[in-house]
Amino acid sequence: MEAEANQAEADENKQADQEENKEPVQEQVEDEGPTDYTKDPRIRWMIKHCDENLDSFNEAEMLTPAKLGAFHDFLQDKQYKKIYMWIDINSGEFLTDFDSAPKFYELKIKSEDFQVVFFLKKELSTEITIKNITDVVMASAMDRDPLDDLLNKMNMDYVGKLLGENDWPDGVRKEFIANLHKFMAALTEASYMS
Repeated sequence: MEAEANQAEADENKQADQEENKEPVQEQVEDEGPTDYTKDPRIRWMIKHCDENLDSFNEAEMLTPAKLGAFHDFLQDKQYKKIYMWIDINSGEFLTDFDSAPKFYELKIKSEDFQVVFFLKKELSTEITIKNITDVVMASAMDRDPLDDLLNKMNMDYVGKLLGENDWPDGVRKEFIANLHKFMAALTEASYMS
C-alpha cells in the first residue's frame, strides 16, 4: 500500500514537471487601439458638467486622451472617491486632481476667475452606470470666491433644510441651531471681508 502511495506521488510530481516545462500558449489579442472615452455616456455626463460650469472650457482643445482617462479612472476605480477639475488661468490648461482642489488664496487670482468642478462618489461599492450616475455621484462646482460660494450654498440649500429638521431631540436641536446661527454669522462676516 505504501508502494502504491509513493508511485502515485511520483506520477503527480512527473506530471507537474511536464506542465512547468510546456511552452506557454499565447492568446492572440488584437490591438484595438486607444479607447474612445468620449463615447461613454457617463463621461459625456461629466463633460457636460464641466462645460456648464467652467467658462473657458473647450472640449475639443482641452480633453486629451490622458484627461479622458482620468474621467474613466474615477468612474471605474473604487480607490477614487473624488475628482476635481479646473482650468489654470495662466496656462489655459485643463487640470484634474483626485486628492484636492486648488487653493484659491494661494493662486493669487481674481475671485471671478476661480472655478472648480468636482465629482464625489456617494457609494464606493456600487458600479456606476448611466442609469444610476445621478444617484451614486454628486456633481457640483465652486464658482468665484469659495467663502461667497459656501455662503450662497448654505443660504440656498442647507440652512432651510437644517432648520426644518424636527426629528431631533429638543436639546440637540436647540444646540445645533444656536451653533448654526453662530457659524452663519461668522461665514457672512468673513465673506464680506474677503
